[in-house]
Amino acid sequence: WLEVYPYSNWVSDPLPPLASNEVLPLASLQMTESETQPPPLLSEADLIGLMDRTGIGTDATMHDHILKIQTRNYALKNPEGRLEPSRLGIALVEGYKRFAMEEGLDLSKPALRAQMEGGMAAIARGERGKDEFLAWCVTLTQRCYMA
Repeated sequence: WLEVYPYSNWVSDPLPPLASNEVLPLASLQMTESETQPPPLLSEADLIGLMDRTGIGTDATMHDHILKIQTRNYALKNPEGRLEPSRLGIALVEGYKRFAMEEGLDLSKPALRAQMEGGMAAIARGERGKDEFLAWCVTLTQRCYMA
């Protein structure tokens, strides 16, 4: 079920017991006309949750990151308290996506930042060498600025 409809989960939408090849009666059918809607804008709490799930920032730095995107005018809080991207923020992400198409490195996604923060944590735990990690970071950074 989740392979076909990944927007659900077992906890909030459990399926009733079904037998193999069981035919179910149609309860209702309704056609509605609508358009795809963008996802809702994120609140600070939403963004902190996403940062936590993707491994970006620490409890001590997350609020600073959110303040920085507002100070730099990448996004601003709207009257509902949600972070709304500015024209500058949208242009930055579009530039990152163009760079991703050309260079294969998408700076608009959290993966690179999470890898870097995970690498620093591994160094702190003694599981990764500082010099090897720094060389990896420099190579990636050079790709960004020398492309």
